[in-house]
Amino acid sequence: MGLRAATRFLRCAGGRVHFAGRCVAWCRGARDSSGRGGTAALLKAAVASGAVIAGATDAQVAACEEYALKIGLAFQVADDILDVEASSEELGKTAGKDEAVDKTTYPKLLGLDRSKEVAAELVAEAKAALAEFGEAAAPLNGLADYIINRKN
Repeated sequence: MGLRAATRFLRCAGGRVHFAGRCVAWCRGARDSSGRGGTAALLKAAVASGAVIAGATDAQVAACEEYALKIGLAFQVADDILDVEASSEELGKTAGKDEAVDKTTYPKLLGLDRSKEVAAELVAEAKAALAEFGEAAAPLNGLADYIINRKN
């Protein structure tokens, strides 16, 4: 089971690890070094590995991977929203930095209201992916809610 979990972790992480706040490639085939895809990949790796260790079937692991990809993307959308709405004090980093460097963000592309809708839709889709687990998924569903309701 340990080898299955480690293999799943490495496959899900897409050959990426976070180091000093940057997503860096550490094996052949990794493409994203910007960090924007790294959060979802690392969440997917962690959730899938946990599912494997818990004895989940391949179908259940796939459901967990779907959940993790959705909350990873929701995290990025929420992060983009916070950069627009929160203060530097609330964030613990410079607010408005994305706009200042003309970064492509969800609020820039979709508008703030639609970005909030997209984040909520992603969380709903993440929770739906775990529906077969019933109450056992409550902690993961709580994490999904936290991701889009966080203040920093």
